[in-house]
Amino acid sequence: MIPDTPHTPDTFDVSGVPAVLRVQDLVVAYGQHRAVDGVGFRIAPGESYAVVGESGCGKTTLARTVLGLLRPAAGEVALEGVRLDQARGRDLRALRQRVQIVFQNPFAALNPRMTVARLVDEPLRLAQPDLTAAARAEAVSALLTSVGLADRFLGRRPHELSGGQCQRVAIARALAMDPVLLVLDEPTSALDVSVQAQVLNLLADLRQHRGLAYLLISHDLGVVRRLADRIGVMRAGRLVEEGPTQQVLHEPAADYTRALIAAVPGRGRAALMGGPEAGDEAGSGAAGGPAPGDGARADPSAKPAPAPASGAAAVPASELSAPSSIGSSQ
Repeated sequence: MIPDTPHTPDTFDVSGVPAVLRVQDLVVAYGQHRAVDGVGFRIAPGESYAVVGESGCGKTTLARTVLGLLRPAAGEVALEGVRLDQARGRDLRALRQRVQIVFQNPFAALNPRMTVARLVDEPLRLAQPDLTAAARAEAVSALLTSVGLADRFLGRRPHELSGGQCQRVAIARALAMDPVLLVLDEPTSALDVSVQAQVLNLLADLRQHRGLAYLLISHDLGVVRRLADRIGVMRAGRLVEEGPTQQVLHEPAADYTRALIAAVPGRGRAALMGGPEAGDEAGSGAAGGPAPGDGARADPSAKPAPAPASGAAAVPASELSAPSSIGSSQ
């Protein structure tokens, strides 16, 4: 058993900044079991917040509650100041458009019978029913361009795409609803290492240009280090530590956090604690750029993309190749 020192999570100073997401004293129970027990945090506009912990600690239940798919037994979940846990019917559907999810398995997330064009067009029909067919087609093309896919993919189905291409389509679908918050549920764990880096760089680029806020659910501390501004460490349904990413990784206050970091294999831990930063190694390209074999749109005349938003550096593929995920308890 891992000893745990009681620790009060640090408070990130967002005074005067309205939260995109506010979770307060949240309790979600399955019968007598509290899967989420008194969790509270907030995410500011454009901020990336990661929740890490072993399998079974309550991360997915927390994400489902933030999406409005589960009703809490106690506490509050507010999106842009509006309580999701109290919304019903049309109001709840409107709120759900503002928070979207990118799933772990891109193949399972997409309807295999639909073409890429239909997959991205479907949420547009729901979000903007007054758009003409021509306007929707133009919007679909623009969304695919924003995730680095060319129009030649419009007629393809998921089985004709690589894992990275499927995940780009899934991200485009999520963006079609014009969200303010994306829930990223292990968004790269099912992808090849070289493609993982490209998808992370794409997410960092989209965050910068669209002002998106992220709730990142992940076992991989290397991914968290690259994409998150702050980390909440979850154990048995509770947050045992919270703070800026570098502080939590380099000066963890809770014994459980130290144990998670120590569980990362040596090479991955070395990169985690102070590996090469963006631009030190070749292989990843500009943020959001095409991955080898990923089929992303390539434009020789395009200028390099701007640096990712604060707290999210471009990801060298070589760094992701080192094992850096938290051990699972299940």
